[in-house]
Parts: sequence; C-alpha cells; structure tokens
Amino acid sequence: MHAAVNLAWLVVPPSGAARRVGARLSREGGAASGKVRSEGVDEELLDVVDELDRPVGRLTRAEVHRRLVPHRAVHVFLRDPLGRLLLQKRSMAKDESPGLWTSSASGHVDAGETYVAAAYRELREELGIDLPLRFVFKLPAGPELANEHTALFEARCRADTAGSIRFPPEEITEVRWVTPSELDDWLRDEAEMFAAPFRTLWATYRRWRPAADR
Repeated sequence: MHAAVNLAWLVVPPSGAARRVGARLSREGGAASGKVRSEGVDEELLDVVDELDRPVGRLTRAEVHRRLVPHRAVHVFLRDPLGRLLLQKRSMAKDESPGLWTSSASGHVDAGETYVAAAYRELREELGIDLPLRFVFKLPAGPELANEHTALFEARCRADTAGSIRFPPEEITEVRWVTPSELDDWLRDEAEMFAAPFRTLWATYRRWRPAADR
C-alpha cells in the first residue's frame, strides 16, 4: 500500500550520488527547458528523479519510458455540483493505456515545472477550463503508477462550467460523469477498462474522502 506524502518533500536537496547520476543524465538529455528539438520535432523533456522525488537529470519522454526511470505526473479529479466525477477515455492513438478510462485530466510534469503548474496546464489543455485546484495527496513512484511520482488535485465546477468542457479528440475519445458509487461498481466489475494509475489513485482517494462523499 502506498503512503501519501506531502509536497514539502520537494525541498530536500539531492545527495552527492544523485547529483553524479543527474550530471550524466543531463548530458544525455541535453536541454534545460520543457522541450528539446530532435530531428525537427519538439520532444517533451522531463525531470528524472530519485526514489525521494529529488531531480537528478533530464531526458526526453521517450527515453524516460524506455529506461523506466522515475519521473513526475499529475492527475486532476473534476467534481460537479452533484458530487459526480468526470472520467475521460483515452484515445487509441495514445502510447500509454490506449482506450482506457482515467482521471478527468492528467499528464507529465515538464522539466522545471511544478506539480501545481502542471495540474493547471493539463486542466486547460485537456478540458479547456480554468478552475481553482486543491491538492489532495501525493504518491511515490512504483510499477502501478507507471514509475511516476504522482500528485492528485481536485477541482469543483458549477453546472455552467460542466457544460463548457471541450476536449481534443485526438487525445480523448469520450468523457463521462459518474457518481462515486457507480464508479466503485464499475471498477469492481470491469477493472481492466481503467488505466492502472487511475485505479491506484481512486482507491487511495476513497480512503481519504469523508463518509458523506461515499
């Protein structure tokens, strides 16, 4: 079972060993911003981190996934006035969890970006909305979280905001509002329809929420 941790983790300076690994990774990654140019294409650049989420270098998204090294991600749970959660179904064109249901919005934390900034960015990019976000918890990287230190945020929307959601069809094929109890039943009966990181986050979230939200 994962233990949720506080974002204050991030102020711990890297150890000497982590700095040495980071120097090598940074030479290979070769950039200091969130994008790197490769063969005329902008590639996503991510911070590589250690087991305590301390940055040790930077690599492209493709290299991070190929090497299975820890990196960072954010998820956002969007709730409506009725308490329902918005789910998105990932496009079949996605290289991770294609065709599976997942959080309202999610994505990597770019190199040099904070968890909070990434969460706001993903909410805008994937759903076309801007809403205040509340930090819920953070889980350490592991296989069930795709080697991603993952911070979960929650947003609450009004009825008129829910009607203005717009998503990119090349990334998302469908969105659906579900109550927590409906989602619990769905996960129990068809867990394979959901991305593994979402299943882990939802199970932890349900333990954190008060009984009135269940």
